[in-house]
Amino acid sequence: MAYSRAYFGEQAIVVFNKDKSSKEITVQLREGFDYSTLESNFGNAFSIEGNTLTLTLPSNTFEILTL
Repeated sequence: MAYSRAYFGEQAIVVFNKDKSSKEITVQLREGFDYSTLESNFGNAFSIEGNTLTLTLPSNTFEILTL
């Protein structure tokens, strides 16, 4: 499960892994944002290619990424 909230040029992306195993998760990003300054709040590695965010989450964890 993933969702994002945008407000006055800022954005938070929240991604959950409720599975019992580690998962690679891909998310389509919103248009109109510069994601070069996107930061992980809980230290999970991520990558962005075009408008696609990819991150790997351990089992039963979540990540919050912010602009």
